[in-house]
Amino acid sequence: MDYEVYPLAVTHVEWRIFIDVCQRVLGISPTRGIDACHLDPKDPAAFLGSLDMENKPIEALRDHYNPGHSHFSISFMLVSDDAGVKALRSTGLKMHAKDGLKRRVLTIVTGTMDEWFRAIICGCRSSASYELRWIMNLILTRFETAGFREVFSHLTKHNQSDETFVLKS
Repeated sequence: MDYEVYPLAVTHVEWRIFIDVCQRVLGISPTRGIDACHLDPKDPAAFLGSLDMENKPIEALRDHYNPGHSHFSISFMLVSDDAGVKALRSTGLKMHAKDGLKRRVLTIVTGTMDEWFRAIICGCRSSASYELRWIMNLILTRFETAGFREVFSHLTKHNQSDETFVLKS
């Protein structure tokens, strides 16, 4: 597959405001847990892990029902063909596609972390189309590189004969 995936945008926190308001209203700093588990506050996963304000960032990252996951948005740019765009339509992610040169399509794909998690789980099944599995494999790799390994840490990759992998718990 000649598809390309690029990280484009991620929710960014104003730490000073988040910490000051939590301390004033809740009497706690939402970053104590980040400091204790050695997450880098510059890493977007640190904010995702602190959104529940429980100071257990690793648990928060691994908890797919954590309400904080619905307040954290990520966008990717995808260069694909029409088949790739069609495959993504089944995910429920927000998409904006524009036809390009040489039958290429540039698509911006956006979702919250809980939406991405569901899309990746569905897209990395053996029953998913080859195009969707290929795209979601690329996107999962980008998530892992960006520090979101804990979100997917309970899953294992199983290589397929078509050079993709499926995820299993």
